[in-house]
Amino acid sequence: EDFLIKLNAQTARLESCFAGAKGRVVLRLTIGPDGTVKSVQVLSSTLKSGKAPQCVADQLRKIRLPLTQDGKEGRVVVTLSRG
Repeated sequence: EDFLIKLNAQTARLESCFAGAKGRVVLRLTIGPDGTVKSVQVLSSTLKSGKAPQCVADQLRKIRLPLTQDGKEGRVVVTLSRG
C-alpha cells in the first residue's frame, strides 16, 4: 500500500516520459532493503516511442520507496498504462 502511494506520487515525473504517447510498459523493479530502486528492467512495452520506456526506467531509479518489510532485497513487477 505504501509502495503504491509512493509510486503514484511520481505521476508527473513519469507522465513527462510518455509525452502524450498511448500504450503500456511493464517493468521489474529490484528494491533494496532501504527502499532504493537498485535496478529497473523493461519487460515489455507497446509504446511507439523507443525512448519512453527507458525514460520511465530512469525516473523510477531516482525515487525512494518504502523499506522492505523483511529487511531483504525485493522485486516487484509494475505495469504503467496511458491512454
